This record gives sequence, C-alpha cells and structure tokens, in this order.
Amino acid sequence: MLLECRIPISPKPAWLNRVRLIAASLREWYPDTLLTVSSYPRVPDDEELFHDRTVWRSPKPVEFDVWAGTRSEYLATMMDRYRPPFYGDFVLMLDADVIPIRPFPEFFAEKGLCGVQAHVSPCSKPDWCLLFQRFGLAAPDMRHVYTGHGIMTMHEQGPLYYNSGVVFGRRELFEQLAGEYANAIDFLRLNVADSYWFDQQGLALAIAAANLPARTFPLRFNFPNRPAFDRAHPEELADMRFCHAMQTDVVDRDADFESEEALDRLCARTDLDGSNEVLRRRVVELRRG
Repeated sequence: MLLECRIPISPKPAWLNRVRLIAASLREWYPDTLLTVSSYPRVPDDEELFHDRTVWRSPKPVEFDVWAGTRSEYLATMMDRYRPPFYGDFVLMLDADVIPIRPFPEFFAEKGLCGVQAHVSPCSKPDWCLLFQRFGLAAPDMRHVYTGHGIMTMHEQGPLYYNSGVVFGRRELFEQLAGEYANAIDFLRLNVADSYWFDQQGLALAIAAANLPARTFPLRFNFPNRPAFDRAHPEELADMRFCHAMQTDVVDRDADFESEEALDRLCARTDLDGSNEVLRRRVVELRRG
C-alpha cells in the first residue's frame, strides 16, 4: 500500500518547514509515503528537502499568470495537485498548514472520497442550486452541515462541500475526478467573479459530475486551531487526527514556522491550550525525531 500526499506550496521558509513536519509525521505511521509537492515559483534544484520519495512539480509561468484575485498566489498550485498522473494506491490532499496528529485508518477503510465539510459556505442555497444547474447537474443534496455552524455562520446546511485542507481517496477515484475537476474550474472562471473558493467549489461540482461516492467525516479529521472550535467540540478535539494550523493569532502559521529559532520558541511555550497545545506538542515530538 503506497500513500501519496499532495501539497501545494509557495517556496517560502515557513511553508517548507511545515512540509518537513508533515512528511515526518506521515512517515512515522506510513513509512513509504510519497510526497508530491506543487510549488510556484519552482524550488531551487539544489534545495535538499525531505530526502527521497518526493516528486516536485511546478505550474508553468503562463498557468500562474492567468489567475487573478485575492488568492492568485496559490491558485495555480492548488489546481495542479488535482492533475494526473497519480502515483499512490491512496492519495491524501493536504494544505501546507495541516499537520497530521494521529493515524487515520478510517480513511483507508472507505471506498469513496473522504473529507470534512467546510466551516462556511461561499454562497446561499439558491446560488448553489443555480451553480449546479448551470453546470448541467441536478440540484444537490442540501443536508450536509457546515462545521462552522453556530461558530462562524448561522447557515446550517448545504451541499457536500469539503474543506480542501484534507481530502482522501483511492487513486482510481482521483483519476475519475481529474477531468471533471478541470472542467469545473473552467466553468467557474466563466460564471463566478470571485476566485477565492474555486478549489473547493470546483471539487463540489466535480464530485457530483463524476458521480463519485463520498463520505463526510467528523471535524477531528480537519480540526482548525481556533479556541471557539475547542469549546464547541471538545469530543472532536480529544481525538484530533489533523490540525489545520490556519491561524495567525495565538499560533502564527507563518512567523512561528519561519525558522528553527521560531520553532524553538513555539515548542518552549507554556501558555497554550486546546488545539494550539495539541499542535505544539506534535511539533515537539516531530522535531525530537
């Protein structure tokens, strides 16, 4: 069984340091894990990172330059990770700020795609239905509960709409998904003005268009390091599998991972609790080797 982990990055020190931690964490439980890293700009050829079992990819400059908007720096690499060929028997899509905390055998037991519903929706239920209709699809099942309901949003339910920080499945599912995903992104560019959520909206459309089996997993499989979520979901916090270190307030996903000295300071902190303390402890474990 070969696990392939695909991660989109910018080759900045904090990003590279987080990917080192991700690689070390996955290989603790799944030693042969292959990393496929999509980077723009390209990582220098003399950069020695993660040793072997790493495939480096980089979008072409023209593919990078066509994107505009608030997230344009990352869109080309986020789309690139859904391009074939896929190498693993199983594929794990991670954002570069998601740190694996514990093993996740439940994913491997599933025959469908695995993911966690996003915190909030970028559009209303009527807008979702219109988007699906324009893409040539039937109206979606609107019974999926947003994980940020009651914390970040009062909108309770919507279509299957994964947070793209953690998506898992067998290789053949991603091979079936790839063409529809590319079509969905092309469609969104013609029909939606704001490109910020294209990766997640495109995934929702592509899963439906490819008619793939998919399961929504609980929050522990993509838990944000936000105190409000700690308080609202203590049972999920207690069994966290992936920590989505997306914040810059209590723990700064950039400044606290910028250098070995910054990581030393993070590891030495005694003021953290909840998800941020889980994250700190895992970083300490991984750096001890």
